[in-house]
Formats: sequence, C-alpha cells, structure tokens
Amino acid sequence: MGPVTALGESAIADVMTRTSVLLLLLSACDSDDKTSAEISSADPTDTHSDQHRDSGASGDGGTPEDTGPQPSWDGSSEVDRAAAAAELTAAAAAFLVGLDDYQRSQVQYSLTDAERSDWSNLPHAVYARAGVGFRELNEERVALGWDLIRASLSAAGIERTRAIIQMEKLLWDDGDPNANPGNYFFTFFGTPSVESPWGWQLDGHHLALNFTVSGSEVTFSPSLWGTTPKTWASGEHAGLSPMAEEEDLAFAWMASLDETQLGMAQLGADLDPDLMAGPTSVRASWPEAAGVPASALNNAQRAALMDWVAVYVGNLSEAHAAERMSEIFDTLDEVSVAWMGGTEPGSMMYYRIQGPRVLIEFDHTRNADHIHAVYRDPQNDYGTDWLSKHLAEHHSEEVSAHTSTRLAGVDTHH
Repeated sequence: MGPVTALGESAIADVMTRTSVLLLLLSACDSDDKTSAEISSADPTDTHSDQHRDSGASGDGGTPEDTGPQPSWDGSSEVDRAAAAAELTAAAAAFLVGLDDYQRSQVQYSLTDAERSDWSNLPHAVYARAGVGFRELNEERVALGWDLIRASLSAAGIERTRAIIQMEKLLWDDGDPNANPGNYFFTFFGTPSVESPWGWQLDGHHLALNFTVSGSEVTFSPSLWGTTPKTWASGEHAGLSPMAEEEDLAFAWMASLDETQLGMAQLGADLDPDLMAGPTSVRASWPEAAGVPASALNNAQRAALMDWVAVYVGNLSEAHAAERMSEIFDTLDEVSVAWMGGTEPGSMMYYRIQGPRVLIEFDHTRNADHIHAVYRDPQNDYGTDWLSKHLAEHHSEEVSAHTSTRLAGVDTHH
C-alpha cells in the first residue's frame, strides 16, 4: 500500500490550532502537579544522583539483601506527558504544512501500512527509503524537520542523533559513496492529532527512530542506532563517538559482577552475536531471555542497570522517557542481562538486556570499529498495545480480524 492521500493545508492548520489550544490549557494546570522525573540527559553515567534511586549500595557484587534499600524509579505526571505529546503533534503538523503538495503525498501513510516497519541500519544507497529526505528539503523545511526532532527527543537524544548524522557527513566528505547526510527520511503514519493515535519515523544509515503518539503517551520503540567508525580520529571532529556511553556503562556494569554473576551473564562463544531483534527480524524469532537475572543482583547493580537502560530510553523526550523507564522498573525482577565477548574496556562484545518491557541489543562484533544497537518494547512495539486499546474503546465497530492481525504483525512483514 502506498502513501495515503495528503491532507490539505487547511486540515493540517486545524490540527495545529487545536493542538495549540490544548498546550495553553495544559500550561494553566496546577503547578503543584507531579513533575517529570528527568533522565540524566546531561550525564547518564552519574551514579550518585538521588533523583531516581536510593540504593545505599556499594556495588561490590554482594547479594540483593546485603546492600540496603531497593532502588526506585519514578514515572512522570499525565499533565507533563500530555504537554510534551501536544508539542510533538504541533511540530509534526507544522512540518507537514511546510511541505509542498508533492512532498506531502510522499510522506503520508496509513497507521497500519507495512511501510511503518520498513526501516534499516543500511545506507540509503543499499536500502532505499520512502518518504522525504533532508536533501530534498529547502533550508526552511530542514529547520522544521529539526524542530520535529527536538520536540520528539531529549537533549541527550538530540545530541546522539546529531552525532550519528555528523559521522555520516564526515564519511561523505571523506569520499564514502554509500554515506550521505541528506539521506535521513521523514515518513508519517496517520494524521498528527491530540485525539487519535499516529506515528512518524526518521530513517537512515545507522539511525531509525519509530515514534508512536497516542493521547498523552509517546514511545519510540523500535529504535536503532549505530556508528562506524566507533570514534572519529582526526580534524575538527576528532573524538566524536556517538555511542560511547552505551559501551562504557556496559563495561563498568560487568566489572561490578562477582564470579558467580559473571558466569551466569556470559553466553557460549559459539552463539551468533549479531542483532537478533534488528530491523529485518521476525517477532517469533526473537531470542529467549538469558544471562544473569536482575533478581541475582545487589541493589547497586540493579540501580546501575537502570541507569544503563536509561542511556537508550532517555533519548526520548524527558516526560515520556521517565514513564517508559517506570514501566521497565516495575518488571525489573524479570529482566536479565546476557553477554558475549571480552569484558575489558575496548574489547569487542555483544550484550542483551531483556525483560517484559525492554529488549536492548548492542553488537560490537563485526569489527573493531562498527557498532549497532536496538531498543524494543516487547509489549508495546510500534505502540500496538495502545492502538489495540484505542480501537477497542473508540472504534469497536471497526475492529475486525484483519485489523487485529495487521496491528499484531506490523513488525513481521519482512
């Protein structure tokens, strides 16, 4: 199925007007309402903050009982999430109204179109994308695109996105024919609305972000990040390393394990370490949970594990990231961590953090300078849990076997 008929400018302007009114109403809400818990975007490696946790633990590899109180992780208020979702919706509507008619027709799809799961870590020259790329936009429209990205992500997420695209530009300037910083593409699924679910996608080499908006809630599961080289070595951007935190916190966490925990975490060396829940994966083939369970960790290790997860989830806008993190924390006892490869910093390795509400894979095994990572929510990938509930509550007469199958299988068409 191709792009749906594009909305007229007047229809999109109406969405923007209603969204602006909602933002004004939300800003007038009681300022004493519970505020968003922040996701340490300035320094995700900070293990001393009391904002999210109170571990009272030393991280010495002891048992869960011997290290003080359990860590905690607060969510965020409905008001904060609704305001952030409304801001995102307004930015999406502004981007769409800024396109010409042809461009708008190329970026809009129905919410359940198979295009939604057609994303990749490969360069556009190898894996062609639909939608409209940066290189097809004039300066004003590029600015609107970045406004949308900023409304969707945290400060840390914006920085990481810019770093990955900057790495692509450096490769392009260095003569790599497969690299092109203009080949990051925008697509939209459904109509940006504060009342009905919709989604948007940013997709290009080593970056694929799939956003779903449903009322006050936003997720960007699934998402993929990557980089090659791992660190840029020379010139003005020497030291650029888009995924250093994902690697550094992993090695630090592994160093906190005792011998028994380490033995549980490590998988067989003969297993395939490539991403198993990546862009071409089928849900039925996702791996079984393995490794060391969170129930075998002490409280400092559990808190550090949540900080590690927050490097990924914390790319999302702060209020929504806080809520997604609270969902993960609520099922922390069912989370496990699996590892392959060396445990010394700088080693090539693979890890997987897996539970009912999180599946993170990090693959640094292809060569010493090539990293891929993916984040998914097994319960709510592409917002399918929210979409099913919305259909049941608001469009029960439209729910059919075909629709239900489509929602359930949105990531399995490859």
